[in-house]
Amino acid sequence: MQSELIGITVAAVVLIITFGSLVAAGLPLLTAVVGVAFGLMGVTAATGFTDSINSMTPTLASMIGLAVGIDYALFILSRFRSELIDHINGHDLTPKQLSTRLREISREDRAHLAGLAVGKAGSAVVFAGLTVLIALAALTIVNISFLSAMALAAAATVAVAVLVAITLLPAILGLVGTRVFSVTAPFVTAPDPEQEKPTMGLRWIRQVRSRPLVFLGAGALVLILLAIPAMNLRLSMPTDGVTEPGSPRRVAYEMTEDAFGPGRNSPMIAVVDATSTPEDQRMQSFGAAVEKLQGTDGVSNAQIIALNDAQDTAQVLITPEYGATDERTSDLLHDLRNNADNYKITGVGPMFEDISQRLNDALLPYLAVVLSLAFVLLMLVFRSIWVPLIATLGFALTVAATFGLTVLIWQQGFAGLVSDPQPLISFPPHHAGRHRLRPGHGLPSFPGQSYERRLRTRQNRRQRRGQRLQARRARGHGRSAHHDQRVRRLHAH
Repeated sequence: MQSELIGITVAAVVLIITFGSLVAAGLPLLTAVVGVAFGLMGVTAATGFTDSINSMTPTLASMIGLAVGIDYALFILSRFRSELIDHINGHDLTPKQLSTRLREISREDRAHLAGLAVGKAGSAVVFAGLTVLIALAALTIVNISFLSAMALAAAATVAVAVLVAITLLPAILGLVGTRVFSVTAPFVTAPDPEQEKPTMGLRWIRQVRSRPLVFLGAGALVLILLAIPAMNLRLSMPTDGVTEPGSPRRVAYEMTEDAFGPGRNSPMIAVVDATSTPEDQRMQSFGAAVEKLQGTDGVSNAQIIALNDAQDTAQVLITPEYGATDERTSDLLHDLRNNADNYKITGVGPMFEDISQRLNDALLPYLAVVLSLAFVLLMLVFRSIWVPLIATLGFALTVAATFGLTVLIWQQGFAGLVSDPQPLISFPPHHAGRHRLRPGHGLPSFPGQSYERRLRTRQNRRQRRGQRLQARRARGHGRSAHHDQRVRRLHAH
C-alpha cells in the first residue's frame, strides 16, 4: 500500500505541472482509484472460486490499474482541454484570461466538445487497453496457475480502467464543466503543445524529422548494443542470499554458508521408491541410491533423513557444493535428474529452478505471441503494413534493450552501479522484505507452497476428524454391549 501511495503522490505532482489546475490533476487520480477499487473487488470475489490467487495478485492488479487508469484519463482530459482552447481560440491567453473565457462556453458546446474529446482520444484509449490486455493474457502460455491468475486479474483491472475512462470521466466532465481547469495551481504554467510557441518536445520532434535516417540508424544501433547483454540472462527465485546486504536474513544466510558451505543453503531432496523391491532388499536399494547420489560430481553429502511407515520409500537429503544462485547448482540438478534410477529430485531449490526454467523457456514464445497479436491489431487500426511493422520492430528492440540493460547493471554489475549484482529474480516474493519463511530453510514461501500447506492441513484435519469419529463409535459400541449384558442378566433373574 505504501508504494501505491508514493506512486499516486508522484503522479499528482506530474499532473499538476501538466495541466496547471488542481481539479484537472485530481480527475485522472479519482477515476484511476475508482477503476482499481472495482478491479480489486473482482479479485476478492474470485478467491471464492479458485485457490490460484495469492497475496501478490491484488498488488499487481492495483499497480497496473493505477498506471493505466491515470494514463487513459490523461488522454481524454488532455484532448478535452485542447478542444476547449481551440473552440475559443485561446492559445495566446494567460491562465486567468483562459479561465474566464472557458466559463463563457455554453453547456451544449461543452457537451459537444467533451464528445469530441472522447471520440478522438477514446479510440486511442481502447487501442492502448487492448494491447495491455494482450500482453497480460499472453502470460497464460507459461502454464503456471498462480501466474495466470495474476495476469488475468491485472487484465480485468485494465479492462475496468478503460471502461471508467470512456464512461465515468466524460460524466464527471459534464458535471464539473469548464471548472475543471478553473482552479489554477500557483507558479505553474501548463504547456500547450498546440500553441504557436513550440514546446521543447515539439522542437525535438522537428529535429528528428529533419534528419530521419540519421536518428533511425543511431537509435537502432544503440538499442542493438544495449540488447547484447540479454544473451547472458539468468533467472532465479528470491532467496535470503539476494536480500539487502547487512539485513538479518542475509547475515544468517552468509553465516550458514561460512560454517557449513554454500550448499547448505540450497538443499535438495531425493525420494527413493522401493515399493517394487522385495522387502529384504529395500535397505540395500536405499543404500545404493545414496551411494550413487554421493558419487555425483558437485554433491557434498547425501544421507537418508526419513522413511515412511511402510519402509518402502526414503527421503535423501542432498547437499550440493554450490550456492542456490550458482549456475553450477542448476547443472547439478539436471545431472541428478538425467541419471536418476529409482528416485526423483525435489525440494524448494529444485522447485524454484523449475519455475525459473519454465519462465525462461516461455519468454521468447510469449514475446512472439504478443508481437504477432499487436501487429494484427495495429493493421486493423491503421489499415497499413509499414506502420504496424515499424511499431512492432521498435517495440521488440525496446524490450530487448530493456532486458540487456537490466542484465548489464543488476546481474553483471556494470561500472559498479550495483554493489551486490545477482541473477535476476524471475518472480517477486509475496511482499518485498515481508514474505513468509519456510520453516527450517529460510526460503520465501511461494504460492504453490502455501496451497500445499493448506491442502496438507485440510487432510490432517479430515484424518483427525475421522479418528475422533472412530473413537466415538468404538466407545458407543462398548456402551451398547455393556447395556445388552445388563438386560440379559435382568431377564435371567
